[in-house]
Amino acid sequence: MIDDILLSFSNEAAALCQALVDMENSMITTLEHGDAIESELL
Repeated sequence: MIDDILLSFSNEAAALCQALVDMENSMITTLEHGDAIESELL
């Protein structure tokens, strides 16, 4: 029972870590795109 709960928490933590990495990558891509557009407009 405890092992099942710990495994569930571990899986959830891994999923949250992956979601964070995905969001960070999305943010970086968005910022780089915005910088490129800004440079193009200038």
